Amino acid sequence: MKTFQAHDNLINRIKLLSNGYVATDGGDKNVKIWDPTNNAWDLKLTYSDHTGYVNGLETIDNETIASCSHDQTIKIWNIFTGKTNRSINAGVDVVAVKWLKSGYNLASGLSNGSIKIFDINTGDLKATLDGHTSGIEDFELISTSNLLASSSADNTVRIWDLNTNTLKYNLTGHTKEVDGLKLISTDVLASASQDCKIKLWNITDGQLIRTLDDGTGQLRWSIDLYDTYTLVSGTNETVKFWNWTTGSVLSTISNTGLDTWALAGW
Repeated sequence: MKTFQAHDNLINRIKLLSNGYVATDGGDKNVKIWDPTNNAWDLKLTYSDHTGYVNGLETIDNETIASCSHDQTIKIWNIFTGKTNRSINAGVDVVAVKWLKSGYNLASGLSNGSIKIFDINTGDLKATLDGHTSGIEDFELISTSNLLASSSADNTVRIWDLNTNTLKYNLTGHTKEVDGLKLISTDVLASASQDCKIKLWNITDGQLIRTLDDGTGQLRWSIDLYDTYTLVSGTNETVKFWNWTTGSVLSTISNTGLDTWALAGW
């Protein structure tokens, strides 16, 4: 449908915003806001207040977004004006952010494996979740249960109870870095790893449901939900569509010579 050069370096995240715009970030230290109407993908704004790779994006409200970076900061800013409302210094590289939708708290995943929760209005540190032994890669919020899932380069997925800020489950089974998370139903969480596998977990009891593996040895960088029963994964040189209820591959799109680091469906 469309191919265009969005950034001068790799794209880490693609985020659909509540107003229909799309945000992208990347290794060029910029965040860009696009209008995809009629497949035009008009560039509306370039945000360049970060001084390092931009790793994560999260929508706060209809006009506010949070971005995080290797410059050790989280920046809260306006998607229409590009004005920075607040900059929070986390002290180490920030790899992922997730809006917790309770009060004004934002979870940040740090390169040292720690998770810090900040109040975005004041910048105050509200809680620290420790347990991962290597850098955080991704978050997924399970809002119906007030749980937060985190994935890490320590090969694990952990699920945290945000009511008590304590660990609920430590999900083990991947043998390499876990790069992507996606809640694909009310009680099933998918994780994508550089061990070339996607694992499906029951978040009510922490048990493994199924492993998706097509035997091609392709790294799984990112995942998203295409429709109710279809999971899409970004790999080295392909995008794959899976029936996650059976584990079968439905189709494959070739992306020769390029890795698919980020996915977003709508």
